[in-house]
Parts: sequence; structure tokens; C-alpha cells
Amino acid sequence: MKKLTPLRVYIVVIVLYELLLYVSPLNDKHNWGLAVLIWIPLFTLLPAIIVEVFLTVFKNKLPKIVLILLSIIGVFISIIGTLVYLNWSNNIKTTLYVPDNYDKEYILLVYNKKGAPDITPSFGLQRERKVTIPPSGIFYTSTVYESSDVVSIRNVEIYYRSGKKMKPRIYNVYSKQMDFPINEGMYQGHPYVIISTGTTRFYGGFDCDSLFAAQKIHFK
Repeated sequence: MKKLTPLRVYIVVIVLYELLLYVSPLNDKHNWGLAVLIWIPLFTLLPAIIVEVFLTVFKNKLPKIVLILLSIIGVFISIIGTLVYLNWSNNIKTTLYVPDNYDKEYILLVYNKKGAPDITPSFGLQRERKVTIPPSGIFYTSTVYESSDVVSIRNVEIYYRSGKKMKPRIYNVYSKQMDFPINEGMYQGHPYVIISTGTTRFYGGFDCDSLFAAQKIHFK
């Protein structure tokens, strides 16, 4: 029987912990606090497994100093690999295409609309989504809204159909550059993302409700 070392106990405990959280009714994709409780222990799991493999497989075959160096290298590679994966999975390029004569100060992406196109990003070295916006400025998608980079929109590039790039007109004091402010909300039973393409910055709640009333916007 294999000796029950502290490292092995740690690995077993973390695996059970992650499984319990995964099947727990508390596992809500919108719960950022729970996401932290999941990702921090999971982040340490792969390095722990790599160290355990080195110690188990090569314990009697390599000098102790070599084992230590290999373990350190393995931990370093696993951490870098995890960071690369997280960056890849969340670094999603979103490109929107609007009519050449587009004159609205907003673009609306309305989620959870059955029968509408899906906007899940492509799966490749560079994850991206491309969306063609109609003249109304309202694009409906069947994609179920989640508070994550995979589904929601964090930053965008906007082009006219002719290929000319639209320039943002609002200065972001946080990023110290011009950008398209993006906000989220719920209206008529549908989650939505609103992107400011003019000089007006739309926040959730009252600002968007006022816009919808003024523009007579009703989700289908």
C-alpha cells in the first residue's frame, strides 16, 4: 500500500472539494465569489500532481537534487500553462459590422432569443466572434447569457460594411484611451449588452430605460 503523504492527502482533498463544489446547488456561473473558491485551489492542483509524479516515479532512480530541480521546473511549467490557458479562454476578439450609413449611438445585443443566431466564439488559437448588426442596431442571439468573457462582450472593434473602422468617441479615464463603453442589463425578460457608439455613455437601469422609451425599442 502506498504511503499516505501530506501531498497525496492534499491532492485527494482538493479533488473531492472541487467535485463537491461542482455538483453543489451553489455552483452558479454568475457567482464570482464561488469562482474564486473554485479556481484558487484548482490552480494549485496541477503543480501538486506533477511534484507527486516526479517523487513517485523517479524517487529511487535520480539524485535528490535532480528530483527537486525537476519538481520546480514541473511546477513552473504547469503554472505558466495554466496562465496561458486562462488567457486564451478569456481573450476573445469581438468584431461587429454595421451598415455604412449607421447613425445610432448604440448597438444592442439581446440574448436568450430562441431561433436567433449563436455568437459563441470560435475555437482556435485566437478565439473570436464576428457579428453583423442590422440597421435597427439590435441583434438577437440564441446564446444564453452568462457573466463571462465567453458569452458577454468585454471589448469590441466595430467596422462599417465598406471595411472602414469606426472610431470610438468617448474617453475612458480608467484605460486612458478612447473606447466603446459596454454595459449590461435586463429588459422585457431578456439580458442585453449595450455598446455606446456615439458620445453618450449608457449605464444600466434608468439610462437604458430612458433610451428604450425615447427610441420606442421593444424586444421581440
